[in-house]
Amino acid sequence: MRIVGVAVGNSRVQVGVVEGGEIRAVRRAPAGNPEDCFPEGERVRPDAVLLASVNPPAEERVLALVRDRFGVEPLRVTSAGGVGLTNRCRPPERVGIDRLLAARAALERTGTDTLVLDFGTAATANLVSRDRVFHGGLIGPGLSLAARALAGGTAALPAVESPGAPPAFLGRSTEDAIRGGVFWTLVGAVERIVRGIAEEWGKPLVVFATGGDAERVAGATRSIDRVVPTLVLEGLLHVHRDRTC
Repeated sequence: MRIVGVAVGNSRVQVGVVEGGEIRAVRRAPAGNPEDCFPEGERVRPDAVLLASVNPPAEERVLALVRDRFGVEPLRVTSAGGVGLTNRCRPPERVGIDRLLAARAALERTGTDTLVLDFGTAATANLVSRDRVFHGGLIGPGLSLAARALAGGTAALPAVESPGAPPAFLGRSTEDAIRGGVFWTLVGAVERIVRGIAEEWGKPLVVFATGGDAERVAGATRSIDRVVPTLVLEGLLHVHRDRTC
């Protein structure tokens, strides 16, 4: 069986092809140019396409591409009930589907209380318990968004790209100072958030990281146990299994 999972985020689109119950290939492209995830010559009809989106404008373009390339109407996953979790947040429909899918996938991997840190346009922390309950968490700016906010909210600070590797603590230029400030602020927040949520929860937690900046943040802290870039796509695969079993 060939399943295609499509995750439409704020900044990028991910398309994963699942065969034999495993994700065999993943394509990523900017949300403003999703065509790169759907090569023109590829028109193989999959058994099913599942789509989750937190970006309505990009979602419309992606839907058109799915229909054109695959000739099927995708199943849109939009609620906690559809993800197989009980959602304790209020109102539940306001919780981003990407947060819920990543939490479901991480729980399937651990089978125990798990904290999922997602480092994308936004940086989120999301707690899911072994009894399949999503307890919410925190939302803050990701690296690129924080850097853009500095440039947009000040008169003289320049726009910079987020660092590819952990920057020095002592920035010798304004640009390096911004890169270091944005990066190490997020790393410090991660360490405090993980500790604070663990104390508030009162039980051991496994900590996962996902999202575009997960590798670079995880490499700078010991607060993260595992990095899995494909958690949202894995969550879509579990949704498909739920509906076909």
